[in-house]
Amino acid sequence: MKIRTKLTLQFIFISAMIFIIALYFIYKQFQKHIEDEQYTLLESKALMTAEMVLRDEEKLKPIVQIPSQNSDLPTTGNTAIYNDNFECVFRINNSAPTTNTRILSEVKQSGFLKFIEGGLQAVGITTNSNKNNEFLVVASDVPDYSKLKQLRNILFFSFFIVMLAVAAGGWFFARQSLKPVERIVSEVEKILPSNLNNRLPLINQKDELSHLVITFNKLLGRIEEAFQLQKSFISNVSHEIKNPIAAIDAQIQLAKTKFKENPEASNMLDSIHEDIIEINETNDKLLQLSKFYSDKASVKFEFVRIDEIIFDSIDYVSKSDKLSKINIEFIQMPEDESKLKVLGNEFLLRSAVINLLENACKFATDQTAQITLDFSNAHKIDIDIVNKTKSLTVDDLNKLFEPFYRSVNHNSIKGSGLGLSIVKSIIDLHHFSIAVSMIDSDHINFNISIPTV
Repeated sequence: MKIRTKLTLQFIFISAMIFIIALYFIYKQFQKHIEDEQYTLLESKALMTAEMVLRDEEKLKPIVQIPSQNSDLPTTGNTAIYNDNFECVFRINNSAPTTNTRILSEVKQSGFLKFIEGGLQAVGITTNSNKNNEFLVVASDVPDYSKLKQLRNILFFSFFIVMLAVAAGGWFFARQSLKPVERIVSEVEKILPSNLNNRLPLINQKDELSHLVITFNKLLGRIEEAFQLQKSFISNVSHEIKNPIAAIDAQIQLAKTKFKENPEASNMLDSIHEDIIEINETNDKLLQLSKFYSDKASVKFEFVRIDEIIFDSIDYVSKSDKLSKINIEFIQMPEDESKLKVLGNEFLLRSAVINLLENACKFATDQTAQITLDFSNAHKIDIDIVNKTKSLTVDDLNKLFEPFYRSVNHNSIKGSGLGLSIVKSIIDLHHFSIAVSMIDSDHINFNISIPTV
């Protein structure tokens, strides 16, 4: 989950909890207000009824309770007057039940009592007649919660409206809060090995993000220093090695002329000469890899013909190794020559193809490689380089493009383990794709896919 979404959800949750508590408090307060207002009305009703009825106190006689015949009738309110013996002497609603004697006893003791009777709000009041006789007046009625229901509906509607506004506001403020982070990420993505001297701009020096920027700039400084040290080390070592290698090679050539009559010494010098050539090639590739990683930004791209690069590469490999055999095949060669052009750096692309072809011939059991240019797909050009070799494991295939990696099956063949790493770097720089797979147990295929312009 993205931070922006997470912040928005947290903001909505916290706001919803606070708003629910506030709405619940409002709802309960309004309910209490309605109930208090109802009790006040019932008190007034009880006192008014008592004043009117007790004027003719001598006419009041105990009323016999007649049980209701229809229990399905809705419960309605009532006002009743009880004498000192808790006998009902007056009632407005004859179908209403009499009040429990326990409650009447509490009313008599306290003088005023609020209570719930049969789901009705009720008040009990003690009062004296003109003859100073004590009576108990009980008034009850159905509570009017219609306004409370209206308020509840309004609060529900308000909750959803406010939550929509909170969600929109949370999304907006999360976006505003993360804008500096997005800016930092955007600036970091622009920093490459070739421009490690760049630093993140510092706008506000008082917040936490500014501290992050300062820390990251310090880290960039240390990385740049380490990178420059590594770059200069590889370059210096490579250049320093070249001179003694050239001197050793010259001495070997001189020694070969002196010991050409001695087959054993001559063979030994030939072996040393081959080792010197391998060391020199490894040194050149190390220097090339170092330069490539540090100077990517300076690489220039232009439209070049891919078929010419292939032919030049084949010619180069064939001349450098007379035993290598390379067969070439074209599939659906386009009539329009512009379809043969790709956007790239000619020198680097040639280097990549040469490395692949040299690798294919070197590790082939018959020193033969098959290269195929496929133009059948209108959206891409496929270059397949196939050779017959020892079977490789899945782990080998996944690691072939790593620097210095060599398969156990090919340890007996001389090589630096840098060629395919250079190829992968060049292909990635051009935003092409390269994949390796075993066609069968004896043949391996390197596929380069180049999107058409």
